[in-house]
Amino acid sequence: MNSYIKQETPMYAFIEPTTKCNAQCQMCERTFIDRKIGNMNMENFIYTVEQLPNVKEVALQGLGEPLLNPHFFDMVRYLKEKNIRVSFNTNGSLLNNRNIEKIFNLSVDELRISYDAVTKEIFEKIRQGLKFEKITENIIKTAKYKKELRNTHTKLTLTMVGMKINFHEIPKIVDFAIKNSFNKIELLNLYIMNKGIATFDNSLLSLGIEKVEKMINLISKKCKKSNIEFLSPLLEPYEAYRHILNCKWPFEGVNITWDGYVTPCCVISNPAVLNLGNIFKISIDKIWHSPKYEDFRRAFVNKIIPLECKACLESRHILKNFLEVDKND
Repeated sequence: MNSYIKQETPMYAFIEPTTKCNAQCQMCERTFIDRKIGNMNMENFIYTVEQLPNVKEVALQGLGEPLLNPHFFDMVRYLKEKNIRVSFNTNGSLLNNRNIEKIFNLSVDELRISYDAVTKEIFEKIRQGLKFEKITENIIKTAKYKKELRNTHTKLTLTMVGMKINFHEIPKIVDFAIKNSFNKIELLNLYIMNKGIATFDNSLLSLGIEKVEKMINLISKKCKKSNIEFLSPLLEPYEAYRHILNCKWPFEGVNITWDGYVTPCCVISNPAVLNLGNIFKISIDKIWHSPKYEDFRRAFVNKIIPLECKACLESRHILKNFLEVDKND
């Protein structure tokens, strides 16, 4: 075993069921990058999971809408039969009665639903191709079904991307989640790509940290009062820097695309950014222990943030201009 690896093979994985999507979200990487479009078939999925004997948790997640893969629930069933924890994120458009029933009957461990506004105009400007009324109806219906089942197993999480365009909506989105008995709320920072509305001028950072911090404190109090877990971006640059350096993904997790490419995490999901090998051509054991992977891990051990990870630090965390942080701090 190479000296920097904590696990012989990954303990958790993001496996991408599809890159197909029925929306053109204006802050999403999927809308703007050039990725081959397709579904992972069941044969390749089973092969992939069999290559991961130590995996305890799988997120069926990538750049597409997972429920568009016709084998999606077969994938869930296969993982659950292996006692592997299963989660996935959906835009909510395909949460019809049949799919909702399957999600709970198969005991999905965490269902994450994206919802970025409580106002039709803003929602449909952000998540183009989706209908606000339908998504809202589907979310309420899903939460109601969980409540009627008295289901305490499946964690219901609402995720929202915080931006200038929806900043004033965020507390209202939280109220919506509380009203519908969500277990967890996640406020995500905008991934700045300088495309669509994914620009610095539309980021939370552009509003000033003090303003954002005040809002986050308000939400934290609301969630605590309602006994709901709340996760938000880090506000302090040095804290975020240390967080990235302590990232466990290079040592314990892996991201696998629908067509078999291995990347180091769910943020670096595009093999054009960093491709560590293809699981359909080379075993995960050889990829996991390869010199290329070892070099990537070595940077973290030496307290150096790899170039590919700078976007995570600068965009997904609320920071002033990074780059000048003392690496020895």
